[in-house]
Amino acid sequence: MLCTPFDACVHMLLVYALAAGACVCALHAGSAPVFRLAAHDAATCALSFSTAVPGLLATCSTDKRVKLWDVRDDQPAMIASQDLQMGAVFAASFCGQAGYLLACGGAAGSVTVWDMRLVKGATQRWPQLAKMGLQPEALPQEADDA
Repeated sequence: MLCTPFDACVHMLLVYALAAGACVCALHAGSAPVFRLAAHDAATCALSFSTAVPGLLATCSTDKRVKLWDVRDDQPAMIASQDLQMGAVFAASFCGQAGYLLACGGAAGSVTVWDMRLVKGATQRWPQLAKMGLQPEALPQEADDA
C-alpha cells in the first residue's frame, strides 16, 4: 500500500494506492472511504496532488500510463490518460513551486515532465492553469490521447 500524505488544498485528505490499480480516498486515517477509484489496469505505483490546482490528482502505473483525475466534490473523473513512452511508470510528482508540472520516471530509465497547461481536459476544468508560469502559447504543443 502506498499513501500520499494529503491534498494540500483540502487538508486531511489521504489517498491510498492498493494492489490491482485501485485507489481509496479517506478524510483521515481510520475513516470510511470517501470514494474508491479503479485508477489503472495494473498496480498503481505513485499518486500526487497538484500544489497549485485544487483537486488535481495524478496517478501512474505499471500499465505504462499516467492519468489525471479531478477529485473535487468527491466525484472522481479521469480527465486525461497518457502513455509517456517510458514503459512502466514508477514515479510521478507535481513540482512544489510549479504545481502545473508533473515529473514522471519509468522503466526506460528516463524522466519526463508533463505540463498540465497543455492538457486540454485540465485547462477546461481549471482555466487558471493558462495563467500560471510562462504563457502556454510560447511552449510546444503536445497531443492528448485521453
